[in-house]
Amino acid sequence: MSKFHYLLRGCDLHIGRSNFGTGNPTGVVTAGIVGEFFWDLNANILYVAEATTNSNWVPVVGGIETALVSIVLTDWILLGGYYYVDIIHALGSLYPIIEVREGTDIVYTDRVETIDNNTLRLWVPADPDLRFVGDVSVTRIP
Repeated sequence: MSKFHYLLRGCDLHIGRSNFGTGNPTGVVTAGIVGEFFWDLNANILYVAEATTNSNWVPVVGGIETALVSIVLTDWILLGGYYYVDIIHALGSLYPIIEVREGTDIVYTDRVETIDNNTLRLWVPADPDLRFVGDVSVTRIP
């Protein structure tokens, strides 16, 4: 199973793809993907590809933490022509990896803003009203 992720770092948007499976990752990293991750479900180890042109996978060790934050409709605040919701993850990271879901569907927000090292802000348009009820998975990797 493969999922696409995005990471907002300052004004840069980094897009990556993650795969889940058992055992060490094998094969060539997908060309054109900035970063690719593989999560070994048995060993609970995250591997990161060093380059987009070879199969040099490197395990990420220590300090990986994930917070799951649920969003309900009443969490959204209207400001101008947008709604926003603050995601308090308490991971102490300015640039975590996030995945936003409504049920089993991935949600693409209009903007992700870093408020501080424990809070992200998601923005969606008010017209049309694109608020959603869902979950945000926030992962800090050292």
